[in-house]
Amino acid sequence: MKDRFKSRKSLIEELSLARRRLAELKAGGASANGGVAGSVPGGHCFTETLINTLPGIFYLLDEQLRMVLWNRNLEKVSGYTHEEIASMSPLDLIAEDDRGLMAGMLREVARTGSVTAEARSLTRDGVEIPYFFTGTRLEDEGKVYFAGTGIDISEHKDKDDSLRYALEESQLHRLETSALLAAARSVIEYQDFEKAARTIFDICKDLTGATSGYVALINRDSDENDVVFLDSGGLPCTVDDSLPMPVRGLRGKAVESGRTVYDNDFSESGWKEFMPEGHVRLDNVLFAPLMVKGEAVGLLGLANKPGGFTEEDTRLATAFGELVAVALVNDWTFESLEKSEERYRSLAQSANDAIISADSDSRIIYWNQGAERIFAYTDAEALGKPLSMLMPEQFRQRHDGGMERFLRTREPHMIGRTVEMEGLRKDGSVFPMELSLSTWTTKDGDFFTGIIRDITARKRAVKSEVDARAQVQSYATRLSILHKIGLSLNRETDKRRLLRSVLKAAAEITSAGIGVMTLIKEGQTEIISIYYAPWYEQRCEIGDEIPALHMRIAALMEKDDDAAIIHNTASLDQLPEGHLKLKDLLIGTIKDTKGRVMGHFMLSGKADGADFTSEDQEIIALLAAQSSVALVSAENFEREHIVAESLQDALLPDAIIRDDLEIGLLYQSS
Repeated sequence: MKDRFKSRKSLIEELSLARRRLAELKAGGASANGGVAGSVPGGHCFTETLINTLPGIFYLLDEQLRMVLWNRNLEKVSGYTHEEIASMSPLDLIAEDDRGLMAGMLREVARTGSVTAEARSLTRDGVEIPYFFTGTRLEDEGKVYFAGTGIDISEHKDKDDSLRYALEESQLHRLETSALLAAARSVIEYQDFEKAARTIFDICKDLTGATSGYVALINRDSDENDVVFLDSGGLPCTVDDSLPMPVRGLRGKAVESGRTVYDNDFSESGWKEFMPEGHVRLDNVLFAPLMVKGEAVGLLGLANKPGGFTEEDTRLATAFGELVAVALVNDWTFESLEKSEERYRSLAQSANDAIISADSDSRIIYWNQGAERIFAYTDAEALGKPLSMLMPEQFRQRHDGGMERFLRTREPHMIGRTVEMEGLRKDGSVFPMELSLSTWTTKDGDFFTGIIRDITARKRAVKSEVDARAQVQSYATRLSILHKIGLSLNRETDKRRLLRSVLKAAAEITSAGIGVMTLIKEGQTEIISIYYAPWYEQRCEIGDEIPALHMRIAALMEKDDDAAIIHNTASLDQLPEGHLKLKDLLIGTIKDTKGRVMGHFMLSGKADGADFTSEDQEIIALLAAQSSVALVSAENFEREHIVAESLQDALLPDAIIRDDLEIGLLYQSS
């Protein structure tokens, strides 16, 4: 009797335990980290498995912004241990300069429900890493949580910096080329040396950033500088600039060496003693010799550049000094006009960009090597030909109209500006280009010069950057969707509803038109669900043959694949009449904890006739992994539910049936 009582008591305890377990399964339990673990057996295990499959970092905060759940990647990236992170504020993991931004992000996600931002994470070692963060507000049983993901965008930031540097370098190069072209043009336009030299000097001064300077010629009889003009930059100077300047000090070094020299600490150097009293204050100076036939015949001087001169300034001043020298020689003899044109052509020919000049009839009169490289026409093929051969057909009429309008009204629309348009190569290929257009007039008429740069590489870099950002945004969005799907699966205990949810989510996230979910049990394939997108018009009209057909389709996958794309559907045997036309297939495999296949979900008919991508395959592999854990948990739930019912049935007394007793006797008092 005592043993029977103990046995009955043990059964009651087991039943109570089972009932409590059922209640916990329905209500949801807390994870070991204090976060929401879900409402299925092994919920914490499932949550941990889910978040550790996510790329990047993941974290979950409670309403007081305490860290309650995170993935291993956060520990790995930050360098902090699990115990350290548990006691940290989320802002401790953000670079100090970005903490205000992230605090605002947390307020925004609390208000709107979702937010994205770029910020730098901070590791234990003080390393700052740029991340793209997404935040989502979640509610579970009246409690508010904040889930966040982060993707490392260091590579994209590096591309950003490279692109920005390339654009700045391109702009600087274009500015230098335009300045040199304008300076060279002044050599041709001005027969008066002083006007030409002043124009070239002003361009050089502005381009280098100097605030004062002069141009002087060397008087060989007295070995002194005769000043052509002096620009004091608005500073007081009591020295008579008409007086000759001895060729000595740093000036003498430039003349003797024939090379451009500079000193960024001139006011404290030994050169200062050669300056006359009352001379304008000089903090830094640069002298470029004017060389004619290997001999210095003058100087181009620059001074007082904020921040000091550089080697780049030396290169530019040397080039402009050459042009001043050309202008000087041009002033000396008529014959040197040809030499000046030669210098101009040398400068233009050495440019990487195309430099093309045309007359008022739009006939090409000058064609440099850069133009030959870009358009593939030789100068013999280009000279005398119309400019319109360098532009696509749709732009030619507009070009002719623009030329006619300018010559008639003198109103520039494109002249003096840099514009983007398309060019046409000799082989008929069209490419994006950047055009800077200028004009000048001589006694022979109007002329136009364009500097053209092929910007194909820059456009490709910009597009690559835009595509990369879109990819990061798409990836972050998909991760957010996967996270929400994971939370939904975590609460589902009915495996058929669970699998239908997985199929619908897989179709929506990959933009598939149709999806089929199968479950394998005892070697037999069962169709659990068929999903059609609202916009998908085809319908499958075969019945009993579907399971066998989909077993054949699944057999195309490699043994260890979690997801695969089958592009060559022609490898299938003849499809039955009434089956959908398949362009390609995306298949996900659901496995149990031992790696055995439990089922498949197959997707086809991607929107707009597009092909499934490797990103789709990666997302489906993650979803398949989530589904596998959720399905195993759901089956465990079913088994425990059956055990609980069996225990309950075992405790109920059997019905008492007595033919020899009246019903009333059963209810008599004892």
